Amino acid sequence: WLLKGFKALGFPNPDRSSSINLFMQKSTLKPDEPSFESLSNDKDFLEFFKKCMPDLATAYLISKKDTNRKLGYLIETDIYPWAIGSTCLIGDSAHAYQPFYGLGYNTTLEDIMCLEHFLDKYNNDFAKSFSSMQQISYPNAKAAG
Repeated sequence: WLLKGFKALGFPNPDRSSSINLFMQKSTLKPDEPSFESLSNDKDFLEFFKKCMPDLATAYLISKKDTNRKLGYLIETDIYPWAIGSTCLIGDSAHAYQPFYGLGYNTTLEDIMCLEHFLDKYNNDFAKSFSSMQQISYPNAKAAG
């Protein structure tokens, strides 16, 4: 479930149960945006799920007795520019995604294919090729992350 400002990911467990991980800001200055600080008790969580992810509200009620909420921190990076002159970042050095997205290898290959296209197009002019690759790839990386 990818929604504005937060996401929930489900993962299967070996015992055939599942774990739902909720990702959102710890706190926010905007009162209409959910954050972990605004969800301080079971009633808040249930109302949040009912409003934003109704299909998870039932799962939340069923698993409430087994809930083991742990607040952890994941950091995402947003690096720009990727290219300066004849130096360029590609793959995870340019766009590091959370490891469970499974995007690192795929986006690295995509960067390499894009870069190869521009190196051919601009007769191995690295600065021009890197700049062009960055203009094409950066919006896609932002959309995926």
